[in-house]
Amino acid sequence: LGDGGAGTNRVTLPSGTALFCDPGAVFLVNGMDNQSGTSIFYSAGTESAPADLDSDTAAGSQTIALPAGVAATLSVGDLIRFQSDHIWGVSGGTDFFTSELRQIEWIDGNDVTLDAPLDWAYTQADNAKYSIITPVENIYIQGAHFEPGPDATPGTDVSYAIQLNKSLNCILRDISLHNMIGGVGLSDAYSTRIDGLLVDRLPQQTPPYAGSGYGLLAAGCTTQLVVVPPCVHNTW
Repeated sequence: LGDGGAGTNRVTLPSGTALFCDPGAVFLVNGMDNQSGTSIFYSAGTESAPADLDSDTAAGSQTIALPAGVAATLSVGDLIRFQSDHIWGVSGGTDFFTSELRQIEWIDGNDVTLDAPLDWAYTQADNAKYSIITPVENIYIQGAHFEPGPDATPGTDVSYAIQLNKSLNCILRDISLHNMIGGVGLSDAYSTRIDGLLVDRLPQQTPPYAGSGYGLLAAGCTTQLVVVPPCVHNTW
């Protein structure tokens, strides 16, 4: 395990990490630096620069033509993002642009077949692009219990307990947050299972830290998220 990233308190988890916590063990969270995106346990993949699609793709398509030569550099199981300038919604004055993740299931020449059809159309008129995600994979955390330490003040100090960005096939099991200063944050997480999440008194935060005030935040293009069973009580 290595320290790193935006927060001085962050522990970065590499692919394949399996963290089993002893019953009764507690992570006491101290001395937050209040940086947006700070977390106690953090893991993130990387993403290539967006590149132009050179043909239009209809909504509902599952086999996609990529620019010549691109598919030959990819492998079955790779994660690919499609995005465009098409605005599908507006909330609080913020535009939401079309974007989604899929996993490559088959490659044939310049064509890739995805594990599920696309929800949106991607056209050259809307500046459609693709990018390749190299995710962190197979993170497993079980039995982690988080509480604020004496130097952390709920409602003032800010940190996610666990944050997974650009991840694949991760499992969080029997996670509990007691009067904590942030919850579990997922962004561009693909095929994630959360099996038991208990949230007891998690204060809401204000921007720019509002996301950490949720027990579970699924952001970006998080896809194929399974939560069983969610258990939340005594939040304020």
